Amino acid sequence: MSMYVYMNVLYVCIMCIRMCICMCVCLCICMCVCLSICMCVCMCIRMCVCMCIRMYMHTDWCIFKAFLFT
Repeated sequence: MSMYVYMNVLYVCIMCIRMCICMCVCLCICMCVCLSICMCVCMCIRMCVCMCIRMYMHTDWCIFKAFLFT
């Protein structure tokens, strides 16, 4: 994942509340399309889950999910 996309996701996560832990996982699925030549096309889905913790006595959670198709 490029630094530009990572910074955008990180910015949104920081906007969520105070402190965030971002975990991004890219899942690739290959599909074979048979024409005259059999080609394998990969479609990647980036699933970013951000868990935000408010730094107070009472812990508060905020969940942010983003799906980026590339």
